[in-house]
Parts: sequence; structure tokens; C-alpha cells
Amino acid sequence: MDNIQFPIGLSWAASPQEDLWIENRLTGMSPKEKLLLKAAMELTSVETAADLINQTFQFDCYELCYPAKDDRQLGEYVARYLEYGKGNALAYIDRERLGQHYRTRQAAGVFVDGAYVFPNGLTVEPVYNGSNLSELEDRSYSVKIRLASASSKEGVWLRLPDYAEVNGGRPDELKIALDTLGVTSLQECRALEANCVLPNIRGLLDQYGTLEELVWSGSNLGYVLEEQGQGMPHFMDRFQVAMEYENCDRLDFALDISQNLHCYDLIPDTEAVVEYGRESTVKDGLVKPGTLSAECFDYEFYGYQKIQNIGMALTGFGYVRRNEENFYYDFSQKPGGPKLSM
Repeated sequence: MDNIQFPIGLSWAASPQEDLWIENRLTGMSPKEKLLLKAAMELTSVETAADLINQTFQFDCYELCYPAKDDRQLGEYVARYLEYGKGNALAYIDRERLGQHYRTRQAAGVFVDGAYVFPNGLTVEPVYNGSNLSELEDRSYSVKIRLASASSKEGVWLRLPDYAEVNGGRPDELKIALDTLGVTSLQECRALEANCVLPNIRGLLDQYGTLEELVWSGSNLGYVLEEQGQGMPHFMDRFQVAMEYENCDRLDFALDISQNLHCYDLIPDTEAVVEYGRESTVKDGLVKPGTLSAECFDYEFYGYQKIQNIGMALTGFGYVRRNEENFYYDFSQKPGGPKLSM
């Protein structure tokens, strides 16, 4: 899986900065990402370092079926996970034929390292234009954990969220990582390091008693970041400002904050301050809308004065305060509770 074959001459066309970026990105890839990259390089033209860099941001454009080393295994995958067939039905299904039929009804794909990968029809605009390498950062994960096993001391990266639980058990990041490590469960692994996409969340390995709990929380954070509060306006601003207000550095507490954003009043920018000042002048009876006094009123100054008077705190993402709504702790203990470590 690690033997990714690069086009001859690619390294000569890459700048030192591009070479370093590619090396770092490959080093941090999960086994699933490496499968996708190997398949993508067989399915699309990769002639320059820019092509390869852009390819690492386009994995969502491919569907991965695992395990599927041939048509027979692909047919079993389709029956089990895509058509939700019961296990005892497999004895009556021509799995090889099913796999062949499935392939012919999709875009042309490839078998690679025990998986079948094909384009799913999504398209993504290239992000690298040859001059913005310093701006490119892989942040399409929630938590990354480097797992090791008895047969793999250096370990592999597990990239969360894992979607098996929400996709009918369809094998995903965790299953592929465990297979790569030669184990069947997280209990046979140990964590070497862990990173969270939220920079305020640090020391992840000291926060959980078991790997299972850490992986479960990491996947939950991934779902939270994708759902964006079910379309809540300014979700990330609200989430970030609430975490800063609470000095949050724990993943379990961050998950609770994400579910209790209604407990925080937020004024994110100057435009919001002006609107808050406008609403407050009417509510406080200072001016009447539509009058000359209203047209000449300094709503921004009044808004800032009100913010100061009610004790809102300034953060890097705007002004915030806790309101009187109840805060529910579903993932974490209330501040002051015992902390677990792995």
C-alpha cells in the first residue's frame, strides 16, 4: 500500500518546496488515503507536481469499496453494504457476476491493494496554482491518531471521522487501518500521537481512558464539523468563540459546547455591533424608527457601550457572553471533574 509509483521525471519537475510538501503530505496520509491516491494516479493523468498536489485534495471525487480484491469480493461488498443483503443470502448469489455487473454500471475504476476505486462523478476545482503552496493545508479531518501494533512499530495514521457506523457498517478508515496493522481491534493497538483539527484541543492522549473512546469522540467531532449545526448561521464563528470564552482545550468539552451554542450570545463583527445598537435604541426607547433623530444616531457607539455594560467578553472571533439557557453535559463532566489518561 505504501509503494506509490510516481511518474518518471515527476521529481525533476518539482521545486524543493513542492517536494517537501508532497513528502510531508504522504507521511501523514492514512492507509485509506494512500489507497485512493494510488487508484487516482492510475485513473487520471499526473504529469507534474501540481497535478499530484491537487490530487491529494480530490479524494472525495472517488468511491472506495473495501475489501474488494477482485469481482467476487466486490460482489460480496455490494450485497452486504450497498444492497444490505443478509449474510445467509450470499450462498445463493453469484458474487463474481454481481461484482462484474456493478463495475459496468459505474465509471471505469481499478482494483488496487485489496480495494476497488472508481470516480463518483463529483468534481473539485484545483486548489494549487503553482504559487500558493504555503496556503495549502490539509484540514479535512477531525482527529488523526498514529496507531502502532506488534507487527508495525512505526504505525499508521487513522484519519477521522470514520463513517462505518453511519453507513450501515461499510468498512472505512478504521477497518483499513486495522487491516494494515495486522490486527482486528483497537485493543491490539497503542496510540503514538494524536492531533485535532481544532488548534485549541491539545494533549488528546491524556484525555481518554481508552482508544475506543478517543476514536468515538473524534468521529463525533467530524460529524459536528460537517453538519455545521444543521445549517446554523455563523456556526464556526459561534463554535470558536464559545470555545475561546470557555478556555476549552478538551475534545469532550468541545463536543458539549457544539451542542449548546444556544447558551452563548455572540456579536461577531462591527456590522453586528451596529445592528445590535440599532435594535437596542428602539428597545430602550431612545429614538423612533424613521425619524430624523434615528437617521443621525450613532448606533455603533451605542452598540459598543451596551456590550460593555452587559459584560460581554472580547475574543478573537467577536464578543460573547453566557446567557441563562441551561448547558447540558452529554460528552464531558462539569469543570473540575476527574480527567482520564490512556
